[in-house]
Amino acid sequence: MSCNPRLTFTNRPQRMCILTKRVFDACLQQIARENEQLYVSFQEPPVSFVEVRGNGTCVISNVSITPTNTPGCSRVRFTLTIPLEVVALNEEGNPILGTTSVVVEQDLFMRVPQDSLVPTEIACTTSIQGFNGSLSDSTLTITLCITLIIRIVADVDIVITSCGYVNLPPCSMYSEDICSGVFSLPVYPPTP
Repeated sequence: MSCNPRLTFTNRPQRMCILTKRVFDACLQQIARENEQLYVSFQEPPVSFVEVRGNGTCVISNVSITPTNTPGCSRVRFTLTIPLEVVALNEEGNPILGTTSVVVEQDLFMRVPQDSLVPTEIACTTSIQGFNGSLSDSTLTITLCITLIIRIVADVDIVITSCGYVNLPPCSMYSEDICSGVFSLPVYPPTP
């Protein structure tokens, strides 16, 4: 992608204000949990385990941020609850879905801005893989490989220099192009 090539002396880059999340600090953490035992809620009795899936989300609770003697840094403690979907087979061999969650306690040292009107918050992205899983009634015993990306963020208004709208390249289509006249129109309305 590139900036709009139709820029002229009178249509030069402009400053604009955007609302976004600013990341003040971030870290990556990888955790291996062997023989983790999780209670799984199924609608019907499971017979055998197939897989466990996460959707990348987590619930953050019990947040405690304590400033330290290091300027700008704080001790950040919180609880992550990661929802999981468990796929198993029933007696007929059909897949059934169950739900469970993994709880991860965090005690981190991170840069957290202090004293502002706009509060900072903790954001987290998760990736979770399960291996060697086995079910006994509704208890899943499994090895989990958990990757966490933890960020300290705040909503901010930022001024940026803009070259205008993005000049999107055309997609490569497999079929013949019969609407070229319509598709050659600009995607966005012209900037005054």
